[in-house]
Amino acid sequence: MNSLVDETTAPKLSMPVYHVANLFPLVDGAEFDELCADVKTHGLRHPIVLWKGQILDGRNRLRACEAVDVKPRFVDYDGDDPVGYVVSVNLQRRHLSTSQRAMLAARLSALVADEDQARERLAHAKRRRAIEDAARRAQGRSGLPNVQANADAPSKEGADVSSGIIAKTRRHHKQSVGNAARLNRVSAASVERAITVLKHGAPELVAAVDRGAISISDAAELSRKPHVDQVAAVETASYVEAEAGASAADSPSPIPLFPTGHCAVIYADPPWRCRETDGAASTLSDDDIEAVGVKGAIAADAVLFLWSPPSRIDVALRVLRSWGFRYETELIWERGASASTGRFSRPTHETLLVGVRGEMLPKERDSLPRSVIHAPAAPSSTKPPMHGLIERMFPDGPYLDVFAADAASDRWSLLSRR
Repeated sequence: MNSLVDETTAPKLSMPVYHVANLFPLVDGAEFDELCADVKTHGLRHPIVLWKGQILDGRNRLRACEAVDVKPRFVDYDGDDPVGYVVSVNLQRRHLSTSQRAMLAARLSALVADEDQARERLAHAKRRRAIEDAARRAQGRSGLPNVQANADAPSKEGADVSSGIIAKTRRHHKQSVGNAARLNRVSAASVERAITVLKHGAPELVAAVDRGAISISDAAELSRKPHVDQVAAVETASYVEAEAGASAADSPSPIPLFPTGHCAVIYADPPWRCRETDGAASTLSDDDIEAVGVKGAIAADAVLFLWSPPSRIDVALRVLRSWGFRYETELIWERGASASTGRFSRPTHETLLVGVRGEMLPKERDSLPRSVIHAPAAPSSTKPPMHGLIERMFPDGPYLDVFAADAASDRWSLLSRR
């Protein structure tokens, strides 16, 4: 599978590196120059972590020490989960999107699966040698000919062993995907999509997901197309990415100027891509919605109101937790008859999930709404007016509307998507 690290151009280190650490790219350019300057001025602030003589954490710090002639310090990792340690420390210091974490998890899953298969092949070879040794010993005692030939001949037992290996390989794959997903805080489905991209995607498509230009959901769909179509799509995405960057440099930030960690009341009506919105041009993938950058704007004590259609409840709960909230309760909007038909019912409601961060409760008990809101659906799936109700529950604010194009009032700040 493709690696984030180009082994042919990566700087050579004076010590061996634990293979999982190489899944994360080395810093270079101005970022590496800043690290070298810091090490030269202040020395090595954090020691390099080793495990069995290999670098678990600190490749860039060792490079900086060697570049500015500072003696490095080392400590030994005393835990029992080197893989989990490497992933954890890197995720803490790197700002990776959901799609980027899924790609990392896919590569990690492949490493673990390869190691499991290698161990299984070694164990099978040992069992095979033990059977042959036993056959030779039996031949020597009995004097019967061709026991070795019979041992080498195809047999039902051999077929059973091969089937067992295939079954174990499938179990190992499922287990390694699940473990990698948990370590990288993504869903197993996202990891499977990333595996598809790594297996069938053009190098340009893989690189685009790695740098965050294309979501893993869109990349998985593109990977089913011919490589020439994939490359064309990547070039289009790169152009849009460059245009967005230029626009951001020339225009005000979509987030009003409020202090970091300031907003305590968050309202979000994501443009879900699902059966209920089938055919809508302005929807976003699950990964893109989860990757919306709200964390830096949220106060330590905050509340989130997050809309979800019936078919996206599981994903919405994941988004709620990813944004830093814990599930508290929900409100139901009973919107009347619907033209759409679900797999098991005709949906006539949507759910407004309520999540809490820290300690956040409504000011007055009298302000609490009923758990079911009866209001007819407006054109274009417009939700019932909720901002006033939320303001009554939490009169102090400050308020942030994540996906709205226009502010409900001058009390609400916007985090408008481009």
